[in-house]
Amino acid sequence: MTAFILYDNFALAMRANVLLRRASATADQSLNWTVMACRTEMLKTRFLADLALKEAIDAHLIICAWLDSRPFHHWAETWFEQWNACRTVSDAAIAVLGETNDPSWKGTAAELARFSQQHGIPLIADANSVSEFSTGNRLSLPALERAQPFN
Repeated sequence: MTAFILYDNFALAMRANVLLRRASATADQSLNWTVMACRTEMLKTRFLADLALKEAIDAHLIICAWLDSRPFHHWAETWFEQWNACRTVSDAAIAVLGETNDPSWKGTAAELARFSQQHGIPLIADANSVSEFSTGNRLSLPALERAQPFN
């Protein structure tokens, strides 16, 4: 299985990687993840965005590890739209990790919740991050720790 981490803070990207490994160990000892990562700001450059898209096209999980309270810029949303149009894993999900104590973080979570709901992509997030938004496809972060392998 493949996970693709979009990050703006290396420490948070490492935390995402640790959570993913922990979920793997809990779910199934034979579950192995191939993890790739990309700084979100690299999506600004068309060439680098295309390279990231090629890496993420077969991802089962996109993890957004963001400290920036407004990382879902138009270029990031464009990249997500392109990924959604060409992804090869029909039951892929998006997870978001960030600073949930920051009130402005809810705007980012809302944008990802809107995107995931609009495209029918499951969203894994801290319940406090997106609790105000109606997302029937939202899972909580503890669900990541209990994650089962995709079929």
